[in-house]
Amino acid sequence: MKNALLVISMIIVITGTFIFQSCSKQPEIQMPEYTPEPILYLNGEAFAILSAWKKDPSKGSYLVLYDLEKLEVAKVIPLPGVVAFVDTVYYWNGKYVFLSWATSEVGILDAETGKIKMLSVVQPGLGLGVTKAGYFYVVSNGYDREKDMG
Repeated sequence: MKNALLVISMIIVITGTFIFQSCSKQPEIQMPEYTPEPILYLNGEAFAILSAWKKDPSKGSYLVLYDLEKLEVAKVIPLPGVVAFVDTVYYWNGKYVFLSWATSEVGILDAETGKIKMLSVVQPGLGLGVTKAGYFYVVSNGYDREKDMG
């Protein structure tokens, strides 16, 4: 009888431990979904920055577009996986161009469609801007890399 009570007590303790552990796990916080939409109303007249996601800066950033005419935030776009290293965003020919340090990618937000395209670069670095011909230069570890934004 004593052994049966001991076995039942152990089963209850083990089962309770598993139930408590499964209930106490917090769901992983996700950035909000982004639905692409045109932002042509800004006509390139926006100041754009990358801002780290305050809840978990290692998991994403926001592309924040400030309307220079109204002096207010015009658009906030979540960028999961993009870590804001340098908050410089360049505008060229209807596109906002930025760097993701964490993923070694150049991001391109098309103002006409609102879609974001990511292009791989060999190594993360510092963006030097977009040329008139549409090349985005990234200086990294002493080597220049260029990406055609066309």
